[in-house]
Amino acid sequence: MGTPTLTKASFEGGIWHGILRDAGQEPPELEVLRDGTVQPDLSVTVRPGEEGAWDVRFHLPPSALGDAAVVFVFRLSGHVDALADLTILSGNALSGDPRRDLAQLRAELDLVKRVLRRDLGTRSAD
Repeated sequence: MGTPTLTKASFEGGIWHGILRDAGQEPPELEVLRDGTVQPDLSVTVRPGEEGAWDVRFHLPPSALGDAAVVFVFRLSGHVDALADLTILSGNALSGDPRRDLAQLRAELDLVKRVLRRDLGTRSAD
């Protein structure tokens, strides 16, 4: 058995999904921490067709969404080293963040493109 690795597969609908590899044949004791506190709603299930691999799913708690930056750390129970992490930035934590500004500009550009396409489409029909 090598060193276990946890790779993010997806993050959709408030569910983080990862794949834990090289963790052995027995279900690994994995935990996710937020501010040093173990979080509920973490499941580890065998990954079909892949020996020593496990599907990991973490349901993000609604309390994680607010005016803050929140970091979740995934690790094997009793170990210090993190296998993966998930950082959520929302609300006032994004003030002055260029990524937020860029996302807002993209949304506004999409709106302008839709309006132009709609208006140009009605003019060409005249």
